[in-house]
Amino acid sequence: MHQTMLLSEASSSGSYMSSVGYNSSNYEMARAIAVDASHNVYVAGASQALMIGTTPVGTKGGFDVFITRTNANGSLQWVREVGGSGDDNVVSMDLDNLGNLFLSGNFFGTDFDVNPTAAVYTFSAGGPNTNSFLLSMFVTGTFNWGNNWGSNLVDDYGEAITAASNGETFQAANFGNSIESIALRDATGAGVWGVPSTGATFLSVQSLDCDASYNVYMAGNLVGSMTWNGPSLGSAGSNDIYVAKWNGLSTQQWQFRLGGVGSDAAYEIAIGPNNTVFIAGVFSGNVDFNPSGATNNLTSVGGTDIFIMRLGATTVGLDEPTLFANSFYAYPNPVSDVLTISFSKTVMKESTLRLFSMDGKCVLSNDISVISDQEYLLNTSSLPAGMYVLDVQQGEKHEQQKVLKFE
Repeated sequence: MHQTMLLSEASSSGSYMSSVGYNSSNYEMARAIAVDASHNVYVAGASQALMIGTTPVGTKGGFDVFITRTNANGSLQWVREVGGSGDDNVVSMDLDNLGNLFLSGNFFGTDFDVNPTAAVYTFSAGGPNTNSFLLSMFVTGTFNWGNNWGSNLVDDYGEAITAASNGETFQAANFGNSIESIALRDATGAGVWGVPSTGATFLSVQSLDCDASYNVYMAGNLVGSMTWNGPSLGSAGSNDIYVAKWNGLSTQQWQFRLGGVGSDAAYEIAIGPNNTVFIAGVFSGNVDFNPSGATNNLTSVGGTDIFIMRLGATTVGLDEPTLFANSFYAYPNPVSDVLTISFSKTVMKESTLRLFSMDGKCVLSNDISVISDQEYLLNTSSLPAGMYVLDVQQGEKHEQQKVLKFE
């Protein structure tokens, strides 16, 4: 038995437009897709031996990773391959507005080459285990940078990835099935911060998405009881849906789980207009899909059914720490000596202004009582040049804005 890679196009109304398939007598799979502003389509997957156009992939041994670009007319633009003699796989891919592609996955062996051009950029997995990789490419198909990590003790898997801004990425990774980590990586792939979970029998983040305020949303599945920079959560059945939101400073904003006594899982999460959250996955039996305490039950018709759900930006039923949206404006930005924070809405409680460096350190802090249309000043003259995050906190609620400091 073999599988065929299929790329299909539909109109915004769901009508069929076109499709193209690539197949062989072996096993191939398309795992991720991204579309740029010019409607070029990027597809990433893995194959043992496959001809895409006139380019063979799966030539290095075992399963190898391939990446393709097709233009808006359906014409194949280029094909790239990365891999080694072991089995390699891509799990997630995203595209930023700077023209960078990011791929997250795993590899096995000592000769995994992530440079799809003639140059060699090789990683070696630790011991007899699978390790994770993160690859950045330009949309022209050329190599940008690569990074890897793992241990000699357990299998490690690169999971979901989402592009944040300025070449930075949020990436989820799994260590030995029971430990999951969310990390922010800079424009070179180096870690800025990372936070691991503890206690789960199994925890996996299947999808990530990032909003304009540098918050990252995750969806996946959970077995057992775990803690991840927040209150403990435990699954009700064999596998439950897990959803959470983190800010760019490594703080979990909220989390919840959904599920019944059967097997349930979330596979995709996407942020829509006004930070509306969409989640898709599968469920079995009877499941309450309302995390707020009210009841919204769905019952599967077959053994396992598909679900799609929508969450309001501030109405997930937990202590959603989204502050008074667009309540303040910080200027000048970039700033040299004094940053002015102007509030447009009255805030009824005491507030705290903090300025964080990109490694999560608080470099300035000031407690204030906010009045509408009043301005507050932060002296930034002593800070080194670089990118910072201004955090405005009222109670448990936060709002952030990036600030660029120059000499």
